[in-house]
Amino acid sequence: MRKIIFMLLCGFAMSACEKEHHHDLPTAQCPVKGRWITKFNTMYEFTDSMVYTIYSTNGKWGTIADAIPNPGKWRMEGDSLVQTVGRDVFRTKPVFSCDCKVFRTTSTYLQYTNTAMYWKEGHDTTVCK
Repeated sequence: MRKIIFMLLCGFAMSACEKEHHHDLPTAQCPVKGRWITKFNTMYEFTDSMVYTIYSTNGKWGTIADAIPNPGKWRMEGDSLVQTVGRDVFRTKPVFSCDCKVFRTTSTYLQYTNTAMYWKEGHDTTVCK
């Protein structure tokens, strides 16, 4: 009986540990489409093929009607997120975590490397980053 209880407790502890570490999820499992917030008071809204940039100064987010002019285009190519902004094309591989509510990308443009974090609108970042 002790062994069964011990095994059950180990199982619960291991599942809690997995949730605590927020393992990366396959890109194909998590959709990019939707509204994503970055740390600089900026939201990106990914529609079927366009990405809109919406700024906030008071923590409230507008709609696409409030976005800056000239949205970019985006698409998925395999596990790569491809964004076209003006004449520039950026290719990154989003890495999802937190049950598809957070993703990060790392890109290199010229000699600069940039890592960006995106949180799904409404996601509580104190629970999972």
